Amino acid sequence: MPAPKWGAEPMRQQGRIFEIQHLALYDGPGVRTVVYLKGCPLKCVWCHNPEGQRIAPELLFHAEKCTGCGLCAAVCPAGAHAVSGGIHRLDHSLCVGCGRCVPSCIHAALTIAGETVSVEAALREILCDRAFFRGEGGLTLSGGEPLMQSDFACALLAAAKEQGIHTCMETCGHAPEEAVREAAGVTDLFLYDIKELDTHRHKEMTGLGNERILSNLMLLDSMGKRVILRCPVIPGQNMRKEHFMGVAALAQRLPSVEAIELEPYHPLGLSKYADLGRTPKFSNTEFLSAASLSGYAEEMRKLTEKPIRLSTGEDI
Repeated sequence: MPAPKWGAEPMRQQGRIFEIQHLALYDGPGVRTVVYLKGCPLKCVWCHNPEGQRIAPELLFHAEKCTGCGLCAAVCPAGAHAVSGGIHRLDHSLCVGCGRCVPSCIHAALTIAGETVSVEAALREILCDRAFFRGEGGLTLSGGEPLMQSDFACALLAAAKEQGIHTCMETCGHAPEEAVREAAGVTDLFLYDIKELDTHRHKEMTGLGNERILSNLMLLDSMGKRVILRCPVIPGQNMRKEHFMGVAALAQRLPSVEAIELEPYHPLGLSKYADLGRTPKFSNTEFLSAASLSGYAEEMRKLTEKPIRLSTGEDI
């Protein structure tokens, strides 16, 4: 049998991640370990994981923890840190992401988003949660966009499956067809983001049209892969009846789609932009209530028999 495309020694395959979350409950069925991969082709204006957008390591400065001691400035090779009068300033444009300053900060005011790990190392941590998986619990890859690092993602999923672990991928769907086909061979369930069905509006919200996303969704359906459509609901962006009805019709048309999950907007990612030295493009600070979606869900059920629920698994 020829070696898979992701390498003859898949356990040594490396990728860049920014978090491993243990015992997660809302990223696929059962109890999951979620590995968040760096890099995403989209730039959603409401993105709640901005530290996952760029594939390079990035420094986050948590100003509320800083005491102005200046130890970071003493070790920074790029002069990105400056402390004057006990006030710390970080010039993100100078930061090279080397991470030398992070261990110097005893108050954890500095962290790096972006760690290079091997499949072997990631799998070792995933296996720590194995006793909690039971049934359909298991591994979920998220991000960022896992298919931005498709070789690493597929190798990790394959390694998990060899251990009998259920595999799931949360994806925006914007990836080369070949990468999607390879991922389909080692993924039990896709959590497939549908952000907007109108391609022009999609481009305004994310920077890219949705043609490739919809094409890859059709591909997964033709392959008979299990799919749950995940729909972020963003006030002032895609929160309109036409969009919801389109999603319902799409789900009804595709046999592989098992359910629709609505994800109400939350502002929990806004503080990360300041930590990264960026300004968010969408700065709504209000949580969107689940109750505000019940009317849309009721209308959607007129077009589809597929279950419609919140991404937390709650009925709506």
